[in-house]
Amino acid sequence: MTRTWWIKGLVESRCKTRPELAGHSGLIRRKLEEEYQTNMRTHSEEYANGDSRSRLHVSVASLILATHSCLTPFIRNEQEVVDIIREHGGGKTTPVLEFLLKMTSILHRDAYKTLQGRLRGLQSDYGAGFQTTLACDPNISTLKVHDCLYDRILTKENKRNLLSCCCCSQDKLWLLHTTSGSMCHAELLSSKAEGDDECTFFVRQRPIH
Repeated sequence: MTRTWWIKGLVESRCKTRPELAGHSGLIRRKLEEEYQTNMRTHSEEYANGDSRSRLHVSVASLILATHSCLTPFIRNEQEVVDIIREHGGGKTTPVLEFLLKMTSILHRDAYKTLQGRLRGLQSDYGAGFQTTLACDPNISTLKVHDCLYDRILTKENKRNLLSCCCCSQDKLWLLHTTSGSMCHAELLSSKAEGDDECTFFVRQRPIH
C-alpha cells in the first residue's frame, strides 16, 4: 500500500459516490497529504526505530488517522467513516476475490502448510514494532500478537476505535476465505480491535475420516 495509491483511490472513488464529498475532492486531497505528513513526523521517530517494516506500518496508521480526520467534517456518522476506511484498506471482499482466495488452497497440495507459511509471513511482515509468538505443530498453528504498533499509535491519538481498519481485519478475511472448502479450519480467536488483550490467529488441519 502506498500513500499515492491510498489518497488517489480515496479521492477519486469516494468523492464521486458520496454526496457529502461532492465538490471537495481538491480540499480533501490537500488535507490528506498535510495530515499524513504531520502524523509521520509525530510518530516515525518513536515507532519506526530505523526498521523499514515498522516505518511502513507507521505510514499505514498515518493514512488511517489522516483519512478519519479529513472525512469526519463531511460525514458525521462515525461508523460510516470507519467502514469507508476499512473497506478502502482491504477489509472487504468481493465474490471474485473470495473465489481467488478459495482457489489458493485448492491449487496447493498441502493447504495446512500453505497457511503455516502465511502465518510465518505475517510474523515477518510485522517487523520490530510488534511483539509476537508463533507456534507451529503438525496439526495446529497459532500466531499471537501481544503488542501492536497500530494499537500504540491509535491509543496515543485517542482513536483506538480505528483498530478495526488495521491489519488483523484484512488478515482475518484472507485466512477465512482461503480455508473455505479445504481440509483446514482458521479463525481469529481474539482481536485487540474487539477489546481483547492480544490478537490470536488459529489454523487447524481437519481430521481425515
